[in-house]
Amino acid sequence: MGDPARRAPRRNREQQVFPFDPFGEVSPINEFLADVRDEAGQTMAEYAVVLGVITIAVVVTLGLLSTAIKNTLNNVISSL
Repeated sequence: MGDPARRAPRRNREQQVFPFDPFGEVSPINEFLADVRDEAGQTMAEYAVVLGVITIAVVVTLGLLSTAIKNTLNNVISSL
């Protein structure tokens, strides 16, 4: 089969080259493509989604358990 590194070479992100612009300026299309290919914000978006799901789960859980917590606290107060 051969060496897997030879069969599927990985691109170096720093050496990514966009099409040549004959006027020597960075075209808006190339800027857009660079922004689309940049994955730095993707991780932050994933963290935001996870945080949102955890927040919703905590709020729902506290809402469902609020009556039981209230009853337990009232029992403790009455026994004192």
